[in-house]
Formats: sequence, structure tokens, C-alpha cells
Amino acid sequence: MRVLLGPLGDEGATILRIYAWNVTHGGGAARAPNEYRIQLTGEMPENVPGETTIVLGWSSTFRTFAGWDATVHGHRSSNSPSLQIREETLVSANSIGLAAALRNSDDVVVAFRAELLAVYCLNAEEIHSDTAAEIAELLNEIAASAHDVVEDTQPDPVTESRHKIARVVTTNFRAWDFGRRINLAYRGRCSVCTIQLALTEAAHIIPVAWPGSTDLTSNGLSLCRNHHRAYDANLLSITPGYVVEISALRGRSLRAASLEGGLDELMAFDGATLAVVPDAMADRPRPEFLNTGREARRWVG
Repeated sequence: MRVLLGPLGDEGATILRIYAWNVTHGGGAARAPNEYRIQLTGEMPENVPGETTIVLGWSSTFRTFAGWDATVHGHRSSNSPSLQIREETLVSANSIGLAAALRNSDDVVVAFRAELLAVYCLNAEEIHSDTAAEIAELLNEIAASAHDVVEDTQPDPVTESRHKIARVVTTNFRAWDFGRRINLAYRGRCSVCTIQLALTEAAHIIPVAWPGSTDLTSNGLSLCRNHHRAYDANLLSITPGYVVEISALRGRSLRAASLEGGLDELMAFDGATLAVVPDAMADRPRPEFLNTGREARRWVG
């Protein structure tokens, strides 16, 4: 399958040549109990100049994708070659979203949740281009440290390629992992109005760009799309005591601009306590984060 990312005819567009098979155990008693694989049947992976070749496997058992280095496994000569991945790599990816392992052939296999498919495909060449052992270690470090404070570090010229992979994959993985944890902690409900309907989003309390921001669940709120926009627009805020506040100043500005439609409905939440908070105390919004978030946004009531 060929996928074009970008306008047709655009020289900057990315063309993906994707080959995909099912990940199965197979192979009978001779195969190790923890070894899974894809069987390359039909058309073999082909590396074409100007296109990015992707070799994928999908495991319905573990609900994860696996990706192999297309430059190593293109043009395989046997009639039905197979590419392996260990069960523990698939289990880890299912649990935390991303896992990598170094294969006996000294290339990296990456397992990841479906939500990270686009991230993998757009960065596959970089992921599989550097020293395999280092990349496997790097990807596992990213998955293990997803909750750490976000730091902006300058790239080491010697490891610029590695730094690019770290920056791109870390940013996207953390965004996915943060959203997943917030959704689970709040049971998919808006913390202000309780709506579900798959319309909630994860909002950072301390903005990502602000010093000291973190991807801890306690630095997040689950908000419906309207309340998320209101939160980011400084129309709505949450006090360290979990009280909802609606900005009277912003309300007056909206009325003066004849943009007050829905304002009365929003004002009904003014002074209310958050309707939904996580069951786990460690996941609940930290008062100090809520206070810093108000300072960062220069909240005016």
C-alpha cells in the first residue's frame, strides 16, 4: 500500500510504501514459546528511492503494531521468510504504549500502540538509521520516563540524529500517554460538566511551555472541548481548592463584543466544585499546580 502525506504534486510530500502482515505465534513446537513473528508472504518489501518503506505486523492478541527495519529486510530471498519479535516486547508495548528490542540480526524491532502508528511511520527511517542498540535503549528510556518533567536540552552535534529521534518521539509519546492516563483517571468525563460521549480532552494545568511543567497525571484535567477552550482562553479557571471560576472581566468583554451566546450557561458553573476528580489521590490535581497554572495564565477573575 502506498500512502501520500501532503498535497498531490508537492515535492515536500512524504510517500509511505507500507507492507503489513499479522503477528502470530506459529511455527509449531520447534518455535520458542515467547517468539512471535510475521510471515512475509506475497509481495516482498521493496525500498524505492524517494519513498519511505514501512514493514509492519499487527497483533490482535496484544493490540499492538510491530515495525522492522525495511532496509535490512527488503528483497528477502526465501519463499516465505519470517521476522520475529519476543512476547515481552509486545506485552510491554501494550502496557505502556511503546517498547523496542535489539534482534539477533543487530537491527531494532519496535512495538507500539495503534495511537502511535503515524508517529512511527513518519520517523521510521530515523528510528532504524542509527546504532541499533542505542536506539532500542533510547526508545525504552522514553517510554519509562514519560512522567518526568519536560526539559529543553540542546542537541549534542555528535548525536544530532539521536537527539532528533528523542525529541520527536518523546513529544508525541508523552502527549499520547498523558491523554491516556487522564482519560482513565477521570473515566472519560469532563471534570466540570461530567459529559462523556468521547468528547473530553486532556488539559495541562501548568502549560507545557512553562518552566516546571510535567506530564504527571496530577498536572492534568479532563475537560470537554468547550471547557478546554474556555480554560485555555482564560475564561474559566480552577482554584487550588477545586472551585470553578468564570472570569467576570472576560464575560464583560464578550458581551461588549456581542459574543455572549452561551455565557449564561457557562456562568452557571461559577463557584461550583469540580464535579469529577480521580479516585486515586495521587492522580488528583495538585493545589500547587493549579496555583502555578493560574499564575502562568495571568488569571483575572
